[in-house]
Amino acid sequence: MDDATVPTADPRRIRRRSGDVLKDRYMIVERMKSGSMSCVYKAWDRQGQRFVVVKIADGTHGDNDVERLRREGVILASLRHPRIPRAFDAGDDGTDGYWIALDFLEGRSLERRLTFERSLPVLEAVRIAAETCEALEAAHALGFVHRDVKPGNLMLTPDGAMLIDFGVAAYVPFRRARRVTLPGIALGTPNYMAPEQCRGDDDLDGRADLYALGLTLYRMLSGRRALGNNDGVETLIAQMTSPPLPFAHTAPDLVLPRRLEDAVMRAIEKHPDDRFRTASEMREELLAAAP
Repeated sequence: MDDATVPTADPRRIRRRSGDVLKDRYMIVERMKSGSMSCVYKAWDRQGQRFVVVKIADGTHGDNDVERLRREGVILASLRHPRIPRAFDAGDDGTDGYWIALDFLEGRSLERRLTFERSLPVLEAVRIAAETCEALEAAHALGFVHRDVKPGNLMLTPDGAMLIDFGVAAYVPFRRARRVTLPGIALGTPNYMAPEQCRGDDDLDGRADLYALGLTLYRMLSGRRALGNNDGVETLIAQMTSPPLPFAHTAPDLVLPRRLEDAVMRAIEKHPDDRFRTASEMREELLAAAP
């Protein structure tokens, strides 16, 4: 495929704030999404002759945007795992802009699928959760906590579930010394944040990700959130204080093996010590409990 056959979007805004490497090697095709910290684009890699994802932060919302994207590139470059997209290129335009290039994933997010289907078959939901555990196990083994596991950050591809967007991930050994967020600031998505994450605790570890995955699995199975449909501050308070709704309340027609229901509820216990200790332990129990 040559450049003439690739449909393109207007790349002028990107080229203005990107370096020569980005402009010369990657041809912007379309804007995929915009977040509070960066913009994500689909691009054609002229050198590799393939589609890639280009993520750009220009510091519009502060220096933390660029720093987080820089860290995400470093994290993804070090996490070589089939369930985590690879970051293989990065650049700086010499001013305040920064970009990284990632593997392009065919498929759609779990969030998008749940928007249309509401809930998933039990075995498929367990498989997605188990595959996400594989990605988390690799990240946790190197000391990283994702801090934003949710349906929107799980891509469903022909090769299975992929965990994406490490933009707010923390490196646990140096979290106190090299903090990107201020002490006591809760960073993440309220509907999937563990109680200790809502409080901004310093001793956050991988069990916070397992809590978020447990809430994600709960939603895949029941079609509803375990703490109701509150939002914002109300959700943060509920994460810290309110017990999750039983499946019998949110999905009375759902039939689950008792062991599987217990595994899901264990993952979303309020205290980290009451959850699974590792992603590997959670994965093994989910697979063993599945019908």
